[in-house]
Amino acid sequence: MLTGTFLEFGITYLPGLLILVPAILQMRGMISGSFSSRISTALHIGTIEPQLRNNTKTFYQNIYAILILSIFTPILAAAISSLVSELLNVNNIGFLAYLFIAFIAGLISGLIQLFISILSGIIVFNRGLDPDIIVFPLLSVIGDILSVFSLIVTTDLFISLQGPAYILLGWLEGLL
Repeated sequence: MLTGTFLEFGITYLPGLLILVPAILQMRGMISGSFSSRISTALHIGTIEPQLRNNTKTFYQNIYAILILSIFTPILAAAISSLVSELLNVNNIGFLAYLFIAFIAGLISGLIQLFISILSGIIVFNRGLDPDIIVFPLLSVIGDILSVFSLIVTTDLFISLQGPAYILLGWLEGLL
């Protein structure tokens, strides 16, 4: 239902955003999926501890890697969305607008998914279950819902800021 609402909104007001939806879903899925797999495997082999605080260097390195990927992948998603919008001659809101939406939506869903991945991996592992079997499928479902929800929230934020911020984004894009 949320996806349908978002798609209806996107088709009506910002059709170029529909190009961004698969990119965001795929981006979050790949980042969160690989992170949950790495955490699950690291718990099995003992390179991280099943706790949130005072963990190993490997634990924090994985978190830093996910944060770095979450910063750089929206740039690619925004560039592709802007380019495809231009090629298909749909309402192109511009690279910086796509970047704003992709970055904020990715940040919202990414941080929540990061926390859920770590917490669910630790809980499942501490209960003697295999996190490789449980955490990735759980994150897959939750990640799609969170990503669409964060896109809705971010798009709404973008629309509410559209007056002054949209003028600023258009001016900045003119400089690029």
